Amino acid sequence: MYSNAQEYLDALKQRLEGFACVSNGACPSCEACGYEQAVAPHFSWLPCDACGSVLGGTRYPAHGRVGGLDGRIIHLEICENCLFYIEYGTLPHFKKE
Repeated sequence: MYSNAQEYLDALKQRLEGFACVSNGACPSCEACGYEQAVAPHFSWLPCDACGSVLGGTRYPAHGRVGGLDGRIIHLEICENCLFYIEYGTLPHFKKE
């Protein structure tokens, strides 16, 4: 979907604009997360909420805050590439042409 790291980072920036922070995993004390069900990764054809990738793959629970650190929590399902980028700062590998 993205041919290089800059395209990927631009997509993340655009889609996560307005979030004060984003964190991997479900919210332990949040009933809306359905914490018990949300902890397990699952396959989905739905786009990643962080980068917008439409490639089918494993989706992981995540959440972010909109409107500052005391703002509203938004629940997300993110792809493996975004999981590793948000957690460790690791960019996906892109095929060199």
